[in-house]
Amino acid sequence: MSLRILVSLLSFVSLATACNSLPKRPGESVTTTGKASTLEQKSPIEVALAPIVDASGNTALPAGELRRAFQGALVKRHYSPIALDLVDSKVVKAAYHPGALEEQAVLVIEVQRWDTHLWDTRDVIEVTIRARMLDPENPSGELWSGVLEKRFDFGEIHDQFTTESALTRYACEKISNELLEVMPARQATPGHAKP
Repeated sequence: MSLRILVSLLSFVSLATACNSLPKRPGESVTTTGKASTLEQKSPIEVALAPIVDASGNTALPAGELRRAFQGALVKRHYSPIALDLVDSKVVKAAYHPGALEEQAVLVIEVQRWDTHLWDTRDVIEVTIRARMLDPENPSGELWSGVLEKRFDFGEIHDQFTTESALTRYACEKISNELLEVMPARQATPGHAKP
């Protein structure tokens, strides 16, 4: 077999392989536990988003920005997050007590890993974040739970942002949306809100 035919054949195979690769599905890096039907049956409307639990030990964690991003991700999933200032008014000793605002669910976010050692040079963050939706009537029982473990690379889009804070905000939104993408969206029946 001549070298020219071999090169042509290899080029064709690599092109065919590239054409068959599928884009990554949102939420594919999230591992869920428990039954999604539990959250769907409860169908909470008002959700309190507890302060971020930082177990990462990284002082660069933008906890406030990340919490606001999860608030936006809740809205995309058709939930009504309670104002963060109102939730914070019920925080005692750095913890929120489920049911303090008569909410129907509490979203607890625990950042287990927030690795930014490549952020300054390559705009890369590696995260492990756990989200738990709790029933305030039974805080030890979870309505839904998921863990996101993923490397996020924002290097290719760095030039689209004029400030570092804008890129950080975008990164937090991307991470929160990715994690909550697999959480069941609230299915509201018109004119029949569940209490």
